[in-house]
Amino acid sequence: MREEVKKYDGFIFFTPEYNRSYTPAIKNVIDVVSRDPEGSGFKKKPAAVFSASIGGFGAMAANHALRQSFIYVDLIPMQQPEVYLSKVQDLFDEDKKMVEGTREFLEKAVLSFVEHAKLINRK
Repeated sequence: MREEVKKYDGFIFFTPEYNRSYTPAIKNVIDVVSRDPEGSGFKKKPAAVFSASIGGFGAMAANHALRQSFIYVDLIPMQQPEVYLSKVQDLFDEDKKMVEGTREFLEKAVLSFVEHAKLINRK
């Protein structure tokens, strides 16, 4: 896993909310990659969090908890836009396609992350 992470210039983490925090699987990845004998595989790399829930807050607590952990492992979080997808079950139509407004919002968020990554990765 550590070697795989080193190949990438940035990361978008997607998470639901588990008891006001992010998933144990993400926690395990962060722990393993950040504890590399050669140093954190995340060091000075850009990151963003996109969170979703069936409730009305869009997994805001999970989003913030994950962003907080970025500081310790030296990931550089994207500040804006914040991505909280609430009532995720309503964001798809009867054909299971993402509704237009959500798709447009996510496209803009991804493009913002690309710009964030370009700023961080300037050499």
